[in-house]
Amino acid sequence: MDWERKSLEWSDEDFGKFCYAWREAIVVTKLQIGEGKAMVDNLVTARDWDIWFKRATFLQPKERKPGICVILCTRDAPVDFEGSSSAPSSAPVYYLPFDKHILKTIVERFHVHPTIMRTITREVPYFSIQRHGFSEWQECKITSTVRTASVQNDDLALSSAYLPTPGLTLAVVYGCNESQKQQLVRRISSVDLAYNHPTLLAGVLAELERVRLSRMVESVLDGFELQAWRETELDLDMDKAKMASSLKLSFESRAIVNQMQMLKPQLAKMRAETARFADSMPAKLEMKEGETLAKNRDGDGIPGKRLQPTFSQEQLRWESETLANNSDDDGIPTKQLQPAFSQEQLRRAGELIVSRLDEISTEFDDKINECKTIIDNMSLTMQTVWNHFAREDNKMNLSLARASTGFSKDMKRDSSQMRSIALLTMVFIPISTIASIFSADLFSWDPAEGKTVLSGYIWIFVVISLGLTTVTVGAWYLSMYRVVRKEDANRRRDDGGGGSMGV
Repeated sequence: MDWERKSLEWSDEDFGKFCYAWREAIVVTKLQIGEGKAMVDNLVTARDWDIWFKRATFLQPKERKPGICVILCTRDAPVDFEGSSSAPSSAPVYYLPFDKHILKTIVERFHVHPTIMRTITREVPYFSIQRHGFSEWQECKITSTVRTASVQNDDLALSSAYLPTPGLTLAVVYGCNESQKQQLVRRISSVDLAYNHPTLLAGVLAELERVRLSRMVESVLDGFELQAWRETELDLDMDKAKMASSLKLSFESRAIVNQMQMLKPQLAKMRAETARFADSMPAKLEMKEGETLAKNRDGDGIPGKRLQPTFSQEQLRWESETLANNSDDDGIPTKQLQPAFSQEQLRRAGELIVSRLDEISTEFDDKINECKTIIDNMSLTMQTVWNHFAREDNKMNLSLARASTGFSKDMKRDSSQMRSIALLTMVFIPISTIASIFSADLFSWDPAEGKTVLSGYIWIFVVISLGLTTVTVGAWYLSMYRVVRKEDANRRRDDGGGGSMGV
């Protein structure tokens, strides 16, 4: 079977599936040191990336700090695919704003899972999560990939890795447009690191998808309400333009409903993984004093080192700072808390994420119902229009039936008159024939002496009469035979038997 890949190792084929071109990329970093402010770096050239990697010491295994670091890959310019007659479409999300060398460095330091390309090419909503290195919680990594729907070319993809020991989330977001870039920078900057969680950034993408689909629903609803406001009365005589507009609204509503229905199972999967994650974590991260480095292999078969530093349990807990009760742009109270890494902390963060995912799912249900209202109304309108057309057709058929009945009555009356004429003809033709024959010079009713009553030229009359009769009947027969043969040929051609006409 086509099992999901577990190893974090990339092959040359994996790197070859991406497209590379230098353009701006954004790196948002928020570490739980000092005031925990977010740093935003705009990187364009290879030199910019080299400088940033040297400065990002928190990516080194021995210097990791709790926090979030996200690379935002901006979307490339619209692409005009060869052979396509349509307008240029938005560039795919696998068009990266750097070269392969930078991607290899990102893959190594951000622990990007190679299944991200498979997730991207699905073009449908998708969420997956994997745990690596269960043998030691300190060496565990939780990787996830997320994909939003590819409708209207505003789709996004995410690959993230969560390192539980420092509480560090490393992620890459693919295909950000300008609006999405600003939203992600704002949301990451305002996030409370006390609620850092393996599915936190996946939940942020779910929020962006909620905003995007909600705007699409509102656009369709505005079009529907505007159309309903303009047409105070039902126009049963709908022209092609109005019918096309109504059908377009209905099709757009169905497409949005399909996208939301495909997204809901992924939200449910994300919810279940979020709720299950805290149960797999030890209640407290304890490290024994005096332990040394021990070489081992994690669950992926990748060589690794389990580091047991000579720190006590109390030293592993960050001191809680003063809570700063302010609000971010969303109106949600922000509390900058230096958390202790425990099952309770992840449980609280998971509960908040699960609660929000439930709210998003409920909102999708409401939006689906709104779209279905449009679909139902449009279906009712179109059904009414078609019923009106059928009613008009029935009226026309009724008029034709009445006219046909009148024609039938006239034909019946004409047929009766023709029977009368035929009867008169049958009565008078024999009399006329006899009268014509006996009035001819072929008969001499008072013959002179030595003469006969019947002329000797009677045979000429018989021969000419028989000849004319034969010619007339023959011409009639040939004309009727030709008509019948042509009708038979047409019937065989209509029935698909034209190939046997020459037989």
